[in-house]
Amino acid sequence: MPEALPSRVDAIRLAGRGARIENDTPVATMLRLAGMLADNTGTVRSQMGFVRDAADRVVIDGHAAAMLTVTCQRCLDALPVQVATDFRLGLVDDDAQADRLPDGIEPVLSDDGHVSPLAVVEDELILALWQSRKAVEHARRAACAVRTMH
Repeated sequence: MPEALPSRVDAIRLAGRGARIENDTPVATMLRLAGMLADNTGTVRSQMGFVRDAADRVVIDGHAAAMLTVTCQRCLDALPVQVATDFRLGLVDDDAQADRLPDGIEPVLSDDGHVSPLAVVEDELILALWQSRKAVEHARRAACAVRTMH
């Protein structure tokens, strides 16, 4: 069974080394995400790179992908949805720092320079799930309409 992402890392130290975290994490370990799904089996594939940008900010560049199963809101069948997201996050300590981030970098709140890769990936997948799910449900609209008429 794959190991879960770390719950806490020193992002400042990792950025200083240009470190990367690559992982396959069980969906079931992401409790908030798993609670939104019809089935919590499967794994999330993620990569996160920690760097310092030209302005000396700690930046996390990442990607996460998973095949997730949700409940179709039209026919209530299990609906597999491929979810993938790329993200670029800037480490911040407060709202003032978040407001100063340039376009294209979203804030991630640190705890004395520490972040949770598990929470970051889970948050990004939750945000991406809605868009992916709507696209799949729209594509299935005709099939669901036929099934619900019987």
